[in-house]
Amino acid sequence: MIRHMPDFVKVFYLASIALTKGDAAADAATRRISGRYPADMDTTYEPKPLPGFVALRDLDTQRYMPPTATDAEIDEAVGAGDWQRLASMLDKTWQRWDERSYLVYALSTSAVKDDSWLKAWEQSEAGNPGALLVRANRTVRHAWEVRGAKFASQLTGEQIDGFRHYIELAESLMRDAITTAPDDPTPYEGMLRIAMGRSWSHEAMEELWGEYTKRHPHGFEGHLAALQYWCAKWRGSHERARSFAAAAAEGAPAGTFLRVLPLVAAFEEHGLTATKEYRTREMRAAVDACLEEVSSSGDADPHILYQVRHVLAFFLNRAGRHAEAAEQFRIIDGHIKALPWVYFPNTIQEYGWFRRDSVRRQRK
Repeated sequence: MIRHMPDFVKVFYLASIALTKGDAAADAATRRISGRYPADMDTTYEPKPLPGFVALRDLDTQRYMPPTATDAEIDEAVGAGDWQRLASMLDKTWQRWDERSYLVYALSTSAVKDDSWLKAWEQSEAGNPGALLVRANRTVRHAWEVRGAKFASQLTGEQIDGFRHYIELAESLMRDAITTAPDDPTPYEGMLRIAMGRSWSHEAMEELWGEYTKRHPHGFEGHLAALQYWCAKWRGSHERARSFAAAAAEGAPAGTFLRVLPLVAAFEEHGLTATKEYRTREMRAAVDACLEEVSSSGDADPHILYQVRHVLAFFLNRAGRHAEAAEQFRIIDGHIKALPWVYFPNTIQEYGWFRRDSVRRQRK
C-alpha cells in the first residue's frame, strides 16, 4: 500500500502521476496516502462519472435535499421584499415546532445574504416575536460565518473579536425572543447554539436544556445542537456525548429520528476516516435502528429525514454494507450540505468517493 511506502517513494509516485495525467489526477491520488482529498483540489475532476448519478460539477453544496414548495415560496417572497407573506408563513407554524425550526433556519439564512425585508418587518412591527426570532437566529449564523470553521488555535484576532461581538449580540436578541414568546421552544433551540459558542457552564446548559425539552421533548434540531455542546471538541467529552446520545435515542418515540444521535456522537469521536470503530456490535445496532425508523417514516418531515439518510449513507459505507448505502445515495444524491460531508476539507470530492465506492461495490 502506498501509505506505508517511504516518503520519497510517495513524492515520486505523485510527481509521475502529475506529469502523465495532470495535477488534478495527482491530487486525487493523494487520497491513497492521506485518506482524504486536498481541500483545494478541483471539485469538478471526475474522469468516470457514475451513470445515473449527478455529476460532481453539478452537486448542490447549499442544500441537503431538493428545494420544496416552501423553499420556493420563501425565495419568491424574499425577492419581492414581501415580509408580510413571510411573517404569515411563520405564524402558521405555531406548535408545529420542527416545521417552525426549519422555517426560521431558512429565513435567517436568507437574511444573512440580504436582510432588507427583515428590516422592513422590524420597522413596521417593532417587537414582533417572529421578527425578533429571525433576527436573533440571523445574528447567530452571521457570528459563525465570521468565525469560520477552523479550530480556535487557527483563527485570527479579527475573527475571534468579530465572533465574540456577534455571538454576544445574538444572546441578547435571543433572550428578547424568549421573553416575547415564552411558550416557543425555537428561541431556546437557538440559545443552545449560543451556549456552545459562548462556552456556557454545564450547570447553565442543563438549565437551558430543561427549558427547551419542557416545550419540545424530542426536538430533532435541539438535540443535535445539545449533542455538539457535549462533544469533546466543545464543552464535553466523548463519554458525555455518547451518554447523551444513547439516553435521547432510547427514550425517543418513533418518527422523531433521535436514533441517529449515537451515530453522530460516534462520528464526532472517531472522525472522517475511521473504519473498524464503525463496525462494532453497538454501531451495527444503531444503524439498524435508524434504518428501521427510516423505512417506516411515512409522512415524516423531509428536512429531518434527509439529514438522517446522509448519516446512514456514510455509516453503511463504513460498515461495508454497500448495497444499503447505495440505496441511500440514490435518494440523497444531488444535494450534499449535510453531516458528514461538510466536515471534509473537500466536500464534493469526498462525497463523490463514498458514493462511488458503495455503488461500485454493492454487488460484492
